[in-house]
Amino acid sequence: MSPFNLVAQNRLLHRAESDDELITVTWFPWIKDADHNRQASQASEFHVMAVVAAARSYGIIVNSFYELEPVLTDNWNTESGPKIQEIALGLENSMVKFLWVIRSKEYSSEAASWDIEGFQERVTEREMVVKERVDQKRVLLHECVQGFVSHCGWNSVMESICAGVPILAWSMMADQQLNAKFVVEEGKGGLRVETCDGSTKGFVKSEGLEKMIKELMEGEKGKEARREAKELADLARKAVSEGGSSCATLQLLIDETTFEKNTRVLDDKSGGLK
Repeated sequence: MSPFNLVAQNRLLHRAESDDELITVTWFPWIKDADHNRQASQASEFHVMAVVAAARSYGIIVNSFYELEPVLTDNWNTESGPKIQEIALGLENSMVKFLWVIRSKEYSSEAASWDIEGFQERVTEREMVVKERVDQKRVLLHECVQGFVSHCGWNSVMESICAGVPILAWSMMADQQLNAKFVVEEGKGGLRVETCDGSTKGFVKSEGLEKMIKELMEGEKGKEARREAKELADLARKAVSEGGSSCATLQLLIDETTFEKNTRVLDDKSGGLK
């Protein structure tokens, strides 16, 4: 149950140099596995899709029982708790004003293993916690927003770039790793969160999050990322304006598609080849 999901979510098999290399399961270092095949297949792609779908689900029914794997089950039931608490502590200690959008089931005093009410009292003058969906684009376009902690899905990256808001990249899965790399190393419009082991996939503790939030909002690297983000936003606006690259390319696509359609119609009427 938990080991498979941890291996899939952290893409542990992709780190192996060979098929017989021992893989250590995240959070359970005593569990090592060498029985794996790194060759891409439809089955492995399906498993990735299943993990993504599970992460978005309200709940999961598992063919097991608590007494069979109590340690793994306890980890599964409390896995999000430590992450949410580290985020809360990082935000609190950074001393910056913030808007935190979080699913209601993860931010509940009844379900949480940490003091949510105490956190809210301490940051009440500089926080806004929203437990429902928001219009992310409108939020990013607000003049008060000066930074965006994002997992770097491509739509979020584009919305942040177009708004001129620098990103603090916290990639998790799928295309997010490459998107984060592009944002930080190529576009120069953001920074990465700091992980415990220094890797891009390591666990992020409150101290690392606090440090990089402060750097993004107040540090020299953050100022440079903000300048680059605003330059990218200016380029984006020019690209979609009349005569811009995106506008011209879209018009070219329309023209070619229309020409191809008209050519086929003429061929049909004349009895020529399609």
